[in-house]
Amino acid sequence: MRNVMSILATMAVVFLSPTQAMAQYQSDTLISCQVGSKVVKIKHINNKYIYTYGKSGLPPEMSIESTGRDRKLFKYFGVYAGGNQLQHLRFVNLKTSYTIYISTDYGKDALLIVLNNGIETERKCISNIDYWDRDFNRPDILEDSEDNSAIR
Repeated sequence: MRNVMSILATMAVVFLSPTQAMAQYQSDTLISCQVGSKVVKIKHINNKYIYTYGKSGLPPEMSIESTGRDRKLFKYFGVYAGGNQLQHLRFVNLKTSYTIYISTDYGKDALLIVLNNGIETERKCISNIDYWDRDFNRPDILEDSEDNSAIR
């Protein structure tokens, strides 16, 4: 009987209720927004930051993982004239940079800018979540600067 109770206690720790699972999903997802027919997501799972891009409900077409200190991910925060505040997360994959901008000017939407071999593409990233309250100023992510990228 004691072994059964031990197993049940272990199972209770392992299995989450649907509400707990959703809370865990939401806490792990830093950004999720629609770019055309695709979805961009940035998650923080098991001490890794993961950028994915692809159709919703399917395996991602592209994925970049970073520890935050491996020079594949950078953060930025700034305040500009008129009080507009801007923060971004930038993932780097070879000669391509994927930057998600969140600004007090954009409201609930974000902006995805892809820089590939010097060619910049800008796309609106539509969302119904206000990301401004999310904390991107994490100590485990390197600060973005001109020195941190040969692509910029």
